[in-house]
Amino acid sequence: MIAEKLLRSHLSGKEAKRVPTIVEMLTEKLYSHTQVLNRRECEEIFGNIVVFPDKIEEKLIWSLHEEYSKALALREPQNLLADLGGSQQVTKPYARGFVETAKLSLIYGSEVRLTAYSTQAQGAMYSPTAQQQVANIAPTVAGLPIYVPGLPTSFSMDVLFEGWRANNRNA
Repeated sequence: MIAEKLLRSHLSGKEAKRVPTIVEMLTEKLYSHTQVLNRRECEEIFGNIVVFPDKIEEKLIWSLHEEYSKALALREPQNLLADLGGSQQVTKPYARGFVETAKLSLIYGSEVRLTAYSTQAQGAMYSPTAQQQVANIAPTVAGLPIYVPGLPTSFSMDVLFEGWRANNRNA
């Protein structure tokens, strides 16, 4: 019902007749929300409402894709140790998505506090002397659990903010 309403709000006349076919294809015949559709498949599903860009437009579209890819770190694997940058605790923003119009730019993001701590500080050491030395280690940051680089590490992630904000970075 929602898919049909959304499509009908944008299609009229001869194009609107394709709405039931489009809805059926997108909601019943494609079995995954991660299904990738190429241009030709989109043309088969949506018909003449699909417009292929010329070479100049395509280059601009690809350039825009590359900028979003960088902003969202799409090609970078998530690595909490790298995000900590050698610290035991950091507060870090993560961009999650954008909505942009000619008048407005919004970014959906998260701001999180990452904390690393050693999970087996006592059990990782076999000699009583080493265990005593680890037991005497003060936390890197007062109030935080012990963190010894090289020992098995666990992470906590506290979400400080998550939501939409005005994107003022390139304003």
